[in-house]
Amino acid sequence: MSMKLSFLLPLIICFISCSQNSASEKKEIIHVYSSSRDSIFYFVGEKFEPGNLIKAVINDSVFIAKLIKMISDTNKTILYKPLAGNSGGAGETMVNVMAIFQKNNVQNIIPALVDSAEMRYFNDISFLEYASARPPEVIAVKSPTSVSSTVPAGTAVLFFWLTKEDKLYYKYDSTHDDKNFIQIKPITVKKIQQVISELERKNGITFNENNLLVKGDGSSLYPVFKKLKEALKQKEIFKFRIVTSTE
Repeated sequence: MSMKLSFLLPLIICFISCSQNSASEKKEIIHVYSSSRDSIFYFVGEKFEPGNLIKAVINDSVFIAKLIKMISDTNKTILYKPLAGNSGGAGETMVNVMAIFQKNNVQNIIPALVDSAEMRYFNDISFLEYASARPPEVIAVKSPTSVSSTVPAGTAVLFFWLTKEDKLYYKYDSTHDDKNFIQIKPITVKKIQQVISELERKNGITFNENNLLVKGDGSSLYPVFKKLKEALKQKEIFKFRIVTSTE
């Protein structure tokens, strides 16, 4: 028995030592994403959480300097995940990001693929999550900058308004201003569908991309937009227009 213990003891000590070394060498992970429109994002941690994403554009020198300082730390693991995006320019953004890494001699970059949760988020995010980075452009939806450039004066439209306070409002009229909105409570897919159906019934119309607008900007909360988009989808409204102002 003593001989068996004397044989196993070094193995046990080695196992404990190796486990401790492995734990101590576990590096903090920084996920870096690049997309079209020169957008760049990152978050620190292992699990993808949209609320932890920090975003800017490549020409934001303060942001880039902070990011380079973080990812230059050799005690951190940097996973770089370029995104294809819903519009052109993603490849050019990737080249620009890699050039920044090379210029700053960042060595600890590991190319990686986005997982299903990340892909779903960045695909669904569409215009609202990118609006603060660059002026609006056509992507998955038609996205002019204002109502006046989209709908002729006097034309009645269904107007949804998403706010940064996690609220959703609507109105149906031809004024195209920020007045007389009605709050939707609770914000559920079913409730939004009921609002649309009731307005269609009362006014004898069918809503589509020509008479349905959504107002939102970069500070609008994604969960609200997701519910609105799902309600429109179930109503077979697959195209709509987004504006960032009513001027």
